[in-house]
Amino acid sequence: MRESSLARDTAVIGMFIAMQIVLTKVLSIETPYLRIDFAFIPIALCAMLYGPVKGGISAAVGDVIGVMLFPQFPFFPGFTLSAFLAGALYGLFLYRKPKSAFRFAVPVIIILIVKNLGLDTLWVLIITTDSFFELTLLEIIGRFIAWMPIRLIHSLMVPVQIITLSLLWYAMKPYETRFTTTINDTAHE
Repeated sequence: MRESSLARDTAVIGMFIAMQIVLTKVLSIETPYLRIDFAFIPIALCAMLYGPVKGGISAAVGDVIGVMLFPQFPFFPGFTLSAFLAGALYGLFLYRKPKSAFRFAVPVIIILIVKNLGLDTLWVLIITTDSFFELTLLEIIGRFIAWMPIRLIHSLMVPVQIITLSLLWYAMKPYETRFTTTINDTAHE
């Protein structure tokens, strides 16, 4: 039975990756410097059900496949690292932990600060600057500050993300065991 559990888990994770790609590349508002989407939903749900490692890997795989299928910009591995970190953070705070609004808020806010405002701003700065490594520290700080108002639009999504994840989790809670199997379940089969 272990093979069927592995096959089922792989299929469900693949479904989450497909949902992430559609929500990121097809059903999103995107500019060269900012993207508003609902891809956090499959990333967070995958991480809640399967843990930080599988959540991070599925987010990174979704990013790579999305760039290959819908190449709007050249591939940059920094954004894939950011995607992995987002999936891993959701898993660290939500996998096999009691769920509450506070528990949903913590990874959302950390992702906003570290990924959206920090790393993603750095990646855009590196991509759009001709010679990033020749910039002085003062120029880098100045450009970060100049980009912050654009990047802060992500903060408007924080309450939406917390409410959406809470509602989805409680709606699918009765079906949780259909999606996942624990190590103990597979050991008894």
